[in-house]
Amino acid sequence: MLNFPLVKNFREKGFTLTEILYVLSIIAILAAIATLNYSGYRKKATDTAAQEDLRQAYSLAVNYFADHPSGVLTMADLQNYGFRSSSNVKVMIINGRLSNLVMTSSNNAPDAQIYIAYGQGMTPPGGSRPSSGEPNQGSGGGTGAGGQQNSNPSGNPPLQQNLATNQDVARLCNQATMMDLAEAYGAAQGYLGRNPGKDVTKDILLANGFTPNENVSLVILNGSSSNLSMSANFNFPGTASYTISPSGISSSTG
Repeated sequence: MLNFPLVKNFREKGFTLTEILYVLSIIAILAAIATLNYSGYRKKATDTAAQEDLRQAYSLAVNYFADHPSGVLTMADLQNYGFRSSSNVKVMIINGRLSNLVMTSSNNAPDAQIYIAYGQGMTPPGGSRPSSGEPNQGSGGGTGAGGQQNSNPSGNPPLQQNLATNQDVARLCNQATMMDLAEAYGAAQGYLGRNPGKDVTKDILLANGFTPNENVSLVILNGSSSNLSMSANFNFPGTASYTISPSGISSSTG
């Protein structure tokens, strides 16, 4: 019979505790590396989906404003123009007016990046407009998330890693809320000027051409000409509530 002393000694001796711990450590390191690589690939995929959805939404917004230069863009409008969001990606229209278009996209995954496209440089039909339909990116108002001025607001740079936080988005939402509130107040004053002695209601504003932001909740607190007042807030966490009256606009955080 063949004799294998090394195998025999190995079987008799077995593994020491140190050797077992050493092997387990190697396995743990390899598992950690695999997990990090998988998480990185998954994050890249979710970020790419959010960026592509934003590109598509912006391109369709350009088409919408070509047909409705004075309209207020809504998600229903985008869907009518063919927009379909990716699974687990949320696209939100912060400001749907041509002169101040702001849209965001993000994946529903925790800590997902938020991407922002704004419509500076978009013009009504008859003027030059973006040719590729790709959005400018930044934190709105012409600046990136890092606060740097966008050097090409009317062009179409490729999507960059100008990422936003919820605080950045909330600030843009607040700006959109104040704009909507001011426009509603101006429309109400116009109506009351033409109809002295009457009170304005939200239905009257809508019937007289005021188109609200779909994400802004507007309430008329007092519809009389002597004490006209309204309040509004944006449906996004961390935003403020605003009230407008003859004395001006005031705000309060929720």
